Amino acid sequence: MSLAPATSHSPMRSPGPGAPVEGWVAVLVLGAVVGAALTAPTVHALVEEWLPAVRWPFARVFDRLAVLLAVLLIIVLRRRLGLGRLAAAWRSEGWQGWLRRVPAGFVAAGAPALAVLPCVVAHTPVGWAGRTWQVALGVLVSSVPGALLVSALEESFFRVTVFRGLARRWPVAAAIAGSSLLYGLVHFIAPDRSFVAASASPLEGLRYLGVVLGRLLTAPTLVAVGGLSLMGAALCLVLWRTGSLALCVGMHAGWFTATKVAIYLSTLEPGAPAAGSLGKRLLLLGSPWVWLAVALTTALVLGFRPSGRRVPGPSITRTGAA
Repeated sequence: MSLAPATSHSPMRSPGPGAPVEGWVAVLVLGAVVGAALTAPTVHALVEEWLPAVRWPFARVFDRLAVLLAVLLIIVLRRRLGLGRLAAAWRSEGWQGWLRRVPAGFVAAGAPALAVLPCVVAHTPVGWAGRTWQVALGVLVSSVPGALLVSALEESFFRVTVFRGLARRWPVAAAIAGSSLLYGLVHFIAPDRSFVAASASPLEGLRYLGVVLGRLLTAPTLVAVGGLSLMGAALCLVLWRTGSLALCVGMHAGWFTATKVAIYLSTLEPGAPAAGSLGKRLLLLGSPWVWLAVALTTALVLGFRPSGRRVPGPSITRTGAA
């Protein structure tokens, strides 16, 4: 039995039909972020006045509004974004294919990521927290359901909607680079919980947005964005070469769970770029050892081609729907 369904991956040199998805993705991202910035000051002031016991910081109000606006925009733009491709991508492998490929991707990604953790600890300001691997195993198991849910949602959007949408119009290398960079940047728009709005003016929301975006420009964050973008590129490459969304979901969940376990087992030492789990994520995703694990996983998944009947997967072409 083959873990990877057969698919066509043409050089994609001819122009594809339909409206450019990149424009609608930009509308989605900017609409959610800028919309939240403009409305958060007023909503935060109303929450403080009407629900004083809640005591939500400005950053939490901003985050909730950004998610709400993103969901609303996805619903409104569902046809423009080509969300109809999602159903075909999810059905193409069948439930038996999903049961085989998700665990395979999970192990192929999670095992190398955890294997290089001692090397990361030896070469970065990350130390062992003195917790046992037995308890860490419990963290791993408890993280799996959430990891699968997050991975299914993010792979559906970033790989099927964004990457495949771009690949219908752009050269595949550009589609991989563009979608992966977006994937990396979005994950490091981290809230600033210390921010205090001086008024309910929309300008305060824009000031907060400037503070948050400014934190992306630090060297450790940019390196970590590069590491996460590398993971995104690996997932795009696996989807393009195999057509298997299930493998991508499994790999994503494996990396997600390995990160949870690594954060649990580690502690920060002097020299860390930030405090808490954010500082650990920056160091983990910015480590060349983790990048090596990503490359190993990608080679393993693409190279494993056991004999047997192959299940057709949805193709990515610039002359038809993906």
